[in-house]
Amino acid sequence: MAVRESLDRILGRIEDLSMWAAVVALALVALLVLLAVPARQLPWLQIPDSYLMVKLLMLMAVALGLGHVTGHGGHISVDILYVNFSPRMKRVARYVALIAGLVFFVPLAWWYADLTIDMAMRGRTQTGLLRLPRWPLYLFMFAGFLLVSLRLLLLVALGAPDRGSDADKEY
Repeated sequence: MAVRESLDRILGRIEDLSMWAAVVALALVALLVLLAVPARQLPWLQIPDSYLMVKLLMLMAVALGLGHVTGHGGHISVDILYVNFSPRMKRVARYVALIAGLVFFVPLAWWYADLTIDMAMRGRTQTGLLRLPRWPLYLFMFAGFLLVSLRLLLLVALGAPDRGSDADKEY
């Protein structure tokens, strides 16, 4: 059990770093949007491909934040049925949710890994006026989906603990 808990701590630290990278990406998005508004009237202030950069950074922020959110139970949940389940049925529901998440995120991580390698090998890596490389985005998407997959796998190994659910709390 100590190995699983130490893996949980290590993965938690990686997820925290990933979340900080997502925060930096969002700060860059805010800066680009803040500059883009006055740039409409001041052509010398315009940043080429700012729209594309915002789009890429937003995708990175979402992907990199998923692992942290999953690890801390910060996801949105609808507890209408879950509240009325018995403790055993709640545990089964958590396992089903974890397995469904694995079925969804493992192929996505695999696909983005394959796409990143393919783009890097074939040289199909640039987009926009500034010829921005696309492979870093796909690499960050892979990293984010890999973190979610590892977290879900670890939660299954830890016995599907209830992390962050408000369903059992009395208000």
